[in-house]
Amino acid sequence: MAIPKISQGTLLIQRAKDKTSSHWSPYVKIGISKSIPPRDIIGGSSENILTVYAIKSPMIENLKKQLMSTFSHCRTKGQMFLMDDQTVISEIIPEAERIATNQNESLSAFQAKVLLESEESSGLIRKPTHRELELHNQIIDAKRELEVKLANQEIIKRVLFNEISNSGGILGILKLTSRIQKARLQKTRLKEDYRAIYLQYETEELSKPSGKLKIKGALTIRKIDPTLYNALKDTKKRSQFNIQQLDKPSSDRTTSTIINHSKYLDNLGDIAKAEWLYESLTAKLAACVGVDDGIEGLISWKRKCRTQLNFDEARFSSDNPELYSKYLTPEKTVVATNVSPYGIYDPDS
Repeated sequence: MAIPKISQGTLLIQRAKDKTSSHWSPYVKIGISKSIPPRDIIGGSSENILTVYAIKSPMIENLKKQLMSTFSHCRTKGQMFLMDDQTVISEIIPEAERIATNQNESLSAFQAKVLLESEESSGLIRKPTHRELELHNQIIDAKRELEVKLANQEIIKRVLFNEISNSGGILGILKLTSRIQKARLQKTRLKEDYRAIYLQYETEELSKPSGKLKIKGALTIRKIDPTLYNALKDTKKRSQFNIQQLDKPSSDRTTSTIINHSKYLDNLGDIAKAEWLYESLTAKLAACVGVDDGIEGLISWKRKCRTQLNFDEARFSSDNPELYSKYLTPEKTVVATNVSPYGIYDPDS
């Protein structure tokens, strides 16, 4: 889950004019500009670009993410959406303004949380106020709803994965791609086997204040909804796909895969909203914590300077190339799965 980042910008919805027909494209592009004044998100001359809508936001990437998730059923090829101006006016604009309003209302809490992240906490845990108890209850409810949505989405993904036979994916819905797992030094084994040498490249360093924020009382999906948890268990996770499948053509879409993919797209918007609600409420409670270690029974946020051990891998590899190679796991290619976020299928796919 990506925590909303504070970043000012302008969200633009623009439409381009076809150079040959001089007609406006049936597609709009939804994108962001962080420059002042905002730059066009569609390339070409300005007379061939129509700005249908523009709105400023203090968390511009999150605004874009929520909109693209909510309207993914209209999305095709990147940031392009098959949408007329009336749909933009009646559906996208109200949603964009709702999101931006919520962002501005929560901005001070996110700003406070960012500042407090690097503040060393006092070591004190205090009693909660009535307002903080209410806020914590809202967070627990928001977390519960988010976990349910994520579990349902995982079930849909697993069903789609299991519909791939011995192919490279499902046309326009699911694609298998290659991903490189980089070589990695096995430091634990190296330290056990060659401790004296290892310690020559290890140094102690005092970190800046940091600590994990923990909401107390948040339940797992197993306790939230045992029936859903069992359904998740029953939809067994697909074992790793064979690397040879990457070279094979994709399977055709079926009625079943289209229905499940539509459910997946519908869930994207609900999940984005649920994530925002949970993170915005959590930011408000974090701001209440201030420089304390937490609030009794509600939240723990110990931020301390810690001594951390750093290993100079570059210098070690230069001084001990053979030993370095011996404890280096080999780079390998693995199969990654990508469910399409586009609801408009490419006719060529």
